[in-house]
Amino acid sequence: MQIGRESYVQYCSSCHGADGRGGGPVAQALKAPPPDLMKISTRREGRFDAKLVASLIDGRDMPAVHGTREMPIWGDWLMDEASLGTADSAEKEVEQRVMSLVKYLKELQGDKQ
Repeated sequence: MQIGRESYVQYCSSCHGADGRGGGPVAQALKAPPPDLMKISTRREGRFDAKLVASLIDGRDMPAVHGTREMPIWGDWLMDEASLGTADSAEKEVEQRVMSLVKYLKELQGDKQ
């Protein structure tokens, strides 16, 4: 949980705010306001779809404001090749990093699922 929170603060809070509500310091400069990440479940009829959230983070379902799939704004965090080693270990490490962030976002929902 701590890793997810730390990753969120470092890579997401500038747009989505420290509390996840979308009021980060960069938010005013954006054309579209960042979504309130505390309401992911609310927007999905009370369900937190971890697979969908992960795909938004890792680039499989990339929102345009996050950049291209090849170089999302947090690309260094996801794919720091020097620290990840082989392709197999890199894939597992990226999945762990993404899932730690997904778990943190789920906790923001207050879900007990």
